[in-house]
Amino acid sequence: MIKQIKGEEGSDGYGIVERGEAPPDSFKNEYWGLVEGALEKVFGEDAFHAEQFRQEIDQTPPDTQTAFYHTDPFWVAADLAGRPQDSITVDEKRRYVRDVKNADPPADEQLGLIHPEQQP
Repeated sequence: MIKQIKGEEGSDGYGIVERGEAPPDSFKNEYWGLVEGALEKVFGEDAFHAEQFRQEIDQTPPDTQTAFYHTDPFWVAADLAGRPQDSITVDEKRRYVRDVKNADPPADEQLGLIHPEQQP
């Protein structure tokens, strides 16, 4: 897994998380911030669900944690909110991108896809 690290001159750089290492706390904090934001702002659920699940994930072996953190935070929030992937709306995806990730949302036809490989 690639992790972001500070370069020698203070610039952002990247490094590799070696097998057996858990992802860095800074990465995990950012990840769970996205999960909590999606739970609250998109699904109207309490972020407490994310805090509980994070504690469970933190107890797993480092390799399991690395594998888990490859899951998009939006889908983790949807699972914690009890929302199956096929019930997610384009508006919910748009709110996540705009209000949680603070980015410009993709076009509606892109947001309507469940998996990117479904692109026309």
